[in-house]
Amino acid sequence: MADSLNNSSACCNNTRKPSPQAASPLYINGYCTGQPTHRKNLRMTAIRSNRVKSELIRRAGLAEEHFITANHQGSYKEERNVVTVTVRIPVDTREVAERDFSDTDDTDDTDLKAAQPQEPTAQQTV
Repeated sequence: MADSLNNSSACCNNTRKPSPQAASPLYINGYCTGQPTHRKNLRMTAIRSNRVKSELIRRAGLAEEHFITANHQGSYKEERNVVTVTVRIPVDTREVAERDFSDTDDTDDTDLKAAQPQEPTAQQTV
């Protein structure tokens, strides 16, 4: 767990912008199935999610407004008790729109022809 937190905090330090309004939020999702009731599972995952957030606040200097948190009763990819941290890095669509695609060879339409349904040809019997 310590390695995962170190990696997460390093990622935060590398991708965070100085202004919380300008920065992308971190998505914290907690999952728990180890408790006997639905309510206890949600309580346990909330505690675990808050511990992860506290460590990221302490190690990376983040604030509560940097997080979007959701807690779930259930498993995540077959992991029963886990907290995930997701950083969504936005793509600047202007950069893609302004990119020069002139060196791209788009004259080969072989794939398009193969994907199109073929009409049956009429046969004549003589």
